[in-house]
Amino acid sequence: MDVHPIDANPAKDEPAHQHFDFRFLFHTTADIGELQTEEVSDAAWREIDSISDECLRRWISQALG
Repeated sequence: MDVHPIDANPAKDEPAHQHFDFRFLFHTTADIGELQTEEVSDAAWREIDSISDECLRRWISQALG
């Protein structure tokens, strides 16, 4: 995970804010929709049970409720 400041962008009516980049690999056969290709280099989905890092798997499980 990466956190960095983003300046205000009046063209998008966005105030200055912190931007959180999450870098995980997931996989699905479903269409994931359109990506902001200027900001995302790749995206896929995978089942939570296939995450080998126990701490990360637990954190994601808790976040999903």
